[in-house]
Amino acid sequence: MMIFKAPVNLNRGQCKNLTHEMLPLIDLNQEEIAHIVGPVSGGSVNILYL
Repeated sequence: MMIFKAPVNLNRGQCKNLTHEMLPLIDLNQEEIAHIVGPVSGGSVNILYL
């Protein structure tokens, strides 16, 4: 039986820019990340606390 271990949260709450390295569970390039973050009020800080 495999047990899933979530990666460490690389955002400490003051992140202004998301990078590919901070999102190890998905495969997005920087342009795709910017497309997702762009319309979010408050930017990336409000995305990482889901």
